[in-house]
Amino acid sequence: ASFTLRDFANFKITSSPKARLTLNGEDKGSTPYTFEGASGEYDIRLTAPKCQTFHKKVQLKSSEPNFHTSLLRQYQQKTSGYVHAGLHAGSLMALEGTLGMYLANVNVEASYLLGMEKSEDIYWNYTGTGDDQHPILCTYKPTAYGLKLGYGIIIGTRMRVTPQVGATIVAINGDVEDGGESKCNVSSATIGARLDYVVTSGFGLYAAPELGFAVSKSDVYEQLSEVSSKIKGWGNGFNIRIGLCLFF
Repeated sequence: ASFTLRDFANFKITSSPKARLTLNGEDKGSTPYTFEGASGEYDIRLTAPKCQTFHKKVQLKSSEPNFHTSLLRQYQQKTSGYVHAGLHAGSLMALEGTLGMYLANVNVEASYLLGMEKSEDIYWNYTGTGDDQHPILCTYKPTAYGLKLGYGIIIGTRMRVTPQVGATIVAINGDVEDGGESKCNVSSATIGARLDYVVTSGFGLYAAPELGFAVSKSDVYEQLSEVSSKIKGWGNGFNIRIGLCLFF
C-alpha cells in the first residue's frame, strides 16, 4: 500500500482594514478568516471600500500559518465630486473656480473665470457733427464661463489624468471714458486635459492645460481682435489652470 502525506494546518487570513475575502474563487465573507487546509498555493482576493483590491496567489505553509496584508488606500475614486479654485494663466489671465464630478470615470465640470487684466486703450472713432467729432477711449475686461466633458484615467492611488473637450463663452465688457458701455463676446472650443494629485484625504492639487479656438465671434469682437492681440487671445490660445482642489 502507498500513502500520500499532506501537510495540513489551521491557517488564518487577516487584513488592515477588514476586507471581503475571496479564496480560490469562493466568497468567504470578511477577514479575519480561519480555515483548515493543506499547505500550498491559494488565490487570495481582498476588497474594501476606498482601498486598492489585493489579488495575488500566495504560498501558505504550516510553518507560517498566519497571512496578513495591509490594503493601500485608494484616494482617487471612479465616482466622486470636486471643487477647486486657482489661477487661469496664458492668453487669458484670470481667477477661476470650478465645480465638477466623476461618474464611473465620466467627467463633467463647469467653471467661472474672472479676468485679472484689462485690454490696451482702444480708441473708437466717434462721428458726430461739427466740433463734436472726437475719438472715444475704451478699455475692456473679460469674464468667462466654461463647460467641459472628459474621461478620467486613474493612475495608482493618488493620480488621475482626464482628457477633456469643452466650450468657453467669454463676455467682454468695456468702460467708455464718457461713462458709456461697450460689450461683445466670443465662444471658443477647447481641447486639453486635467491632472489631479491627491495629497491627503479630500485635498489635492490640479493642473489643466488647454488650447482654445474661437468658433463664434460677435462683430465688435472681430473689430477689436484686429487691433488688440490681448483681446484676440481671450478667444484663442493656450492656457493652463493650476490650484488647490477639494474632493468629496
